[in-house]
Parts: sequence; structure tokens; C-alpha cells
Amino acid sequence: MEEGLKTRDKKLGERLKKLRIKENLTQQQVADVLGITKATVSKYEHGERKLNDKYIEQLAQLYHADPLYIILGITQDSFQKQMETKAEAYHAHVETVRDESLSKIKGIFDRLNEEGMKKAVERVEELS
Repeated sequence: MEEGLKTRDKKLGERLKKLRIKENLTQQQVADVLGITKATVSKYEHGERKLNDKYIEQLAQLYHADPLYIILGITQDSFQKQMETKAEAYHAHVETVRDESLSKIKGIFDRLNEEGMKKAVERVEELS
């Protein structure tokens, strides 16, 4: 198994164990709800087995937890804030690139004679 996957499964397992303990449940009780063995629950909690996706929603309900927290270790609100922050950074980057490009174009345009300006405008119109 790839090292990154091992780490991810280990962290997921730690979250599962922490949530189970918080709800005062035994591994056997969780196993009974999911219809699996106690050994499988133990392997999930120790990161020795990849969590089957079909159990995520059941575990979220059982543990009163956000499915995103179970999978990624973050809440939906936290995830949304991260995405908004990344979107803002992306838009700021795009704006910077646009401003730099417009500045370069203006510098080039300012050096053209009237005929060159007309041709430049025609080319830009062809592109749009």
C-alpha cells in the first residue's frame, strides 16, 4: 500500500475510534449496526483496512458526525471556508494576470502607429 494511503487510513481510523468512544459504543456494537465483524471494525480503527464507502453514512448517523469529518477530518463549514479561500485566491491571481497582460498590451499598443493600431484591433476582434 502506498505510504500516503496508509497515513490517510490511519488518521481516518483514529477519527473512527475517537468518535466511537465519544458515543460510548463498543466495537461489537458498531459491528452489529453495520453488519460486520468486530475484527473488521478494529481493522478500520487501526488503519489496517480501507473503510468501505457504504458505511460512511451509517457511521455518520451512529456517531452524530459530519460525513466529511469522518472522511477528511474536517466539517462541511470548514471545507466550505477552505474552498471559498481558495476561490478568492484564484480570482485574485486571475485579476493580477489580467492586469499585467493589459499593461503589456497597452505598452505595445502605445508604440504602434495608426495603421498598426487598426491592425491590432482587427486581430483582437478576430480572437474574440
